[in-house]
Amino acid sequence: MIRKKGDLVEHLDDYTHVCITANAFVKNNGELVMGRGFAKTATQLWPQVAREAGSRIRGGNMGVKFPYHLLLVEHDGIGIWLFQVKHHWREEASLELIAESAKRLGDYAARHSEQLFALPYPGIGNGRLAMHKVAPLIQDLPDNVHVWTFE
Repeated sequence: MIRKKGDLVEHLDDYTHVCITANAFVKNNGELVMGRGFAKTATQLWPQVAREAGSRIRGGNMGVKFPYHLLLVEHDGIGIWLFQVKHHWREEASLELIAESAKRLGDYAARHSEQLFALPYPGIGNGRLAMHKVAPLIQDLPDNVHVWTFE
């Protein structure tokens, strides 16, 4: 893993894969809740992503806990991945979900070492976790995964 500081949006063209930290709550209109942080930005960049994600997540609405961990939702020259950090958008991020999502991302990225992956630092911000709690869970991601923070 390589830490990057700045605005990920300004560097999207550098990546073949972009991860969006997300939950598993699907609204009545079929869209995944993506109302804060980079998830919200992603809906502005790729308006179809919330609906595509919602249609791919089964059992995620009505607060049902549904772990999908890592899910490809769109590919149009760039792989857009949901990196699950929560079951429900109101919850604090889950260290267990982050650990499993990171494991799956790490495995995939290791098998595709020629490609670059961007990941907003998971679980902080609206996830309400401290970086020092999340750091051990993502420290072993391969170096083709860049973890972004504004700080």
